[in-house]
Amino acid sequence: MIRALFVLFSLNAFPSLADTFDFEVLLNGKPIGHHKITLSVDERGHQVVQGEADYRVKLLGITFFAYQHQHREIWDDNCLQSLSTSTQSNGELAQVTLTSSPEGYALTTLKEPKALTLDEQPCLWSYAYWRKDFTSQRQLMNGQTGQMSPVSFERRPPIEANPLNSGPVPEPSLGEALESAGFRYRLVTDDQTINVDYSSAGQWVGLQVDLAPNRVLTYRLRKML
Repeated sequence: MIRALFVLFSLNAFPSLADTFDFEVLLNGKPIGHHKITLSVDERGHQVVQGEADYRVKLLGITFFAYQHQHREIWDDNCLQSLSTSTQSNGELAQVTLTSSPEGYALTTLKEPKALTLDEQPCLWSYAYWRKDFTSQRQLMNGQTGQMSPVSFERRPPIEANPLNSGPVPEPSLGEALESAGFRYRLVTDDQTINVDYSSAGQWVGLQVDLAPNRVLTYRLRKML
């Protein structure tokens, strides 16, 4: 169910000190959890991205689906340098570790290790929705599975004019940023379409993805610290 999100994250490449995105996560318009992402810069000038997600789908007090995901990424020179993720999806564990060297990338999952040469992947990107030039990418790595996928982007109508933009009304301060100058990109992979929303200032403010018929997962920014 949630694998769809991580085929699934200010578009400024480097925040001044630290930015924290606090997203409410909804399924068919009903809150099921959160995803908090913090961007910072380390002493070497590299961007550090750390995140934690927790979703729980309940009915009559019974949990039918539980999902926890932690991720940490380091970026340098506009390319991903390292990544580590851990995911529990209904008790099933998945882990991904990526490291870089002058020869290329080493990718390790619980299933197998894999080496990627610089000829194959000179500059690797994850689904980093917050990154500058994210929509110019043509291949992205799923941080949950380590799988590489070709992608394409399509500019869509302004947010408020798009019938797919459902979900609760944001706080007034955020709502002001979501006026007609806001915009949406449709991200298309081989097996999925994700609608990604940005404010008029180019800040990532949400996304929406159809997980299955009559099941829509939505991210809506509650606040940015």
